[in-house]
Amino acid sequence: MKAAGLLNKILCFFSRNIRNRLLLLLISSTLFPLLIISISSYYNTSKLVEKQFIDTNLRIVQNTNDNLDNYINKMRGYLLSFVRNVDLLEILIHNTNYEYGSPGFTYIENSLLKLMSDGKDIDSVYFYISSADRLYYMDRQRLVVYIVNHPDMESTSWHSNAIGMYRHIYTEDTHITQFDIKSRDNQNNIPIGLIGKPKHVLSFSFAITNFPYRDVIGTVSINVDVRNLDSIYKKASVNAFENIIIENRDGSLVYPTEAPDFYYNFINEKDIRAEMTSATGSFKKTIDGDKYLVLFNTSEYTGWTVYKIIPMKILNASVNASSKFNLLLGIFCIFVVVVLSLLLANNISRPIVELANYMRNINVEHLEIKTTNRLDEIGVLYKSYNSMAVLINELIIERYKSEIREKQIQIKALQSQINPHFLYNTLQSISGLALEKGMTEIDNAISALGSMLRYSMESVEDMVTIKDELLHVENYFYIQKLRYEDNIKYSINVPDEFLKIPIPKLTLQPIVENAIKHGVEKTVSGCTIDINCFRQGDNVCLTIKDNGPGMSQKYLKKVVSKIRNNKNKVLGTQGIGLYNVNARIKYAFGEKYGLLIHSEEGKGTCVSLFLPLKR
Repeated sequence: MKAAGLLNKILCFFSRNIRNRLLLLLISSTLFPLLIISISSYYNTSKLVEKQFIDTNLRIVQNTNDNLDNYINKMRGYLLSFVRNVDLLEILIHNTNYEYGSPGFTYIENSLLKLMSDGKDIDSVYFYISSADRLYYMDRQRLVVYIVNHPDMESTSWHSNAIGMYRHIYTEDTHITQFDIKSRDNQNNIPIGLIGKPKHVLSFSFAITNFPYRDVIGTVSINVDVRNLDSIYKKASVNAFENIIIENRDGSLVYPTEAPDFYYNFINEKDIRAEMTSATGSFKKTIDGDKYLVLFNTSEYTGWTVYKIIPMKILNASVNASSKFNLLLGIFCIFVVVVLSLLLANNISRPIVELANYMRNINVEHLEIKTTNRLDEIGVLYKSYNSMAVLINELIIERYKSEIREKQIQIKALQSQINPHFLYNTLQSISGLALEKGMTEIDNAISALGSMLRYSMESVEDMVTIKDELLHVENYFYIQKLRYEDNIKYSINVPDEFLKIPIPKLTLQPIVENAIKHGVEKTVSGCTIDINCFRQGDNVCLTIKDNGPGMSQKYLKKVVSKIRNNKNKVLGTQGIGLYNVNARIKYAFGEKYGLLIHSEEGKGTCVSLFLPLKR
């Protein structure tokens, strides 16, 4: 039912006018085929990018294993170069003294130094001479040969395995070196404690024989810090989310040595081997609840298997990034289709739609006049509408001017109710009597009232300056403070640069009068009125703000609505009204000027007057 209702709404929208029906026809005939093509292209591109991603990373894994093979082969080369030294063989066969300072010891020391110099990645070396039952040790930290106390060499794994391999290098994958044997200083022959620190190393060992005999005359073992594989490891890992694992034939971890549980969980997966039907390949696997792409390659030389484990989100991100162009292209094509359809539909239906819109706006305050060069029936309708719009516009302007004239007549009627000159002269006489009696306060009050009366005698159409208006308002404040005393406080902060700005006469007093009426008469704590002036773009903003009871938002909307709708009785009969002030400013300077009211109940009211900076 809901789907049917939605379909009816869509059909109703497109059947509402000619443009919508044309738009539906054009879009449906082009958009749906384009969508099908875009989706198909996106799917095929995703598959292609995924294949390229897998192939690229497989090459990285293969290159990593090749680099490992080369590295291991290089380490073995250093070892073979050492044991095939003919002079060393002669020393081992014929020499019997290998104590500190002897020629035999010196030669061995130089040979080990050369080995360490050639193989920069060699961390330490063990060299055992069978005839002397001596074990020599050198590490890169000291580069000094130590004769060390040793246990039974037959129980040492590298020594026994090297002999068992006979003329082949014994390789021991990642393990922790056991530096738990005492050493002696090569000069003072005193114990110096443990040698080095336990670390993860790869070891390569070889038994030296008296060829062609099978007599073992010595064994040597070089240790390589596994951390030297970091450079190869980093080349294979593009970002921090990719994981590289190296394991040996037995499934033991070769690298990294300090691995989180994730690595061991992967190695211990029972069905991992079932996925590996060849020496190199890839498969997708869920590990610890997360999906991964696993790429692997097994070396024939070392038997090591390199795994590269990439979260599927990385692959998906790569696919999405590569497919983004096609998607954006499809979106762009859809956008072009929609835009062209809109342009075509508008071009066909625009004359009728525009005329209908103009007719809908016939009751709007500003009527737009649309010209056309069309000679058909649409052109006749446009010309008739324009004639009607001109007539309505003239009527609106005439009514607006008539209302302004009516307000001016009302103000003049108020002024003419009593003879202002008579009042002014009478006040001057009273002021003179007050001075004779020493009543300066009464004299000041009468002077202020007289100034106000003299100010209001002139025609209301006269423009004055902000300075004149402020002087008039200050006189008004002075008289009101005589009545309300400290219940009225005010401040006027108008920079000198704005004092000569023109403003219609008697603009500020009605607003101040209204603020006093609502601020003093309706509150217990009295009223504070602040008058400020500042620049706002090319305009001047004059604000009259009070801390009176304010207005609710509902009543404020009502007041603003009455002002906009030309209702004069906004504030009852008090003063000449906010509407009159607003109308006179607009009449003097234009429609974009006037007043704005902001009020919050319990926080007061702020009336802002907007005037042009330059007339």
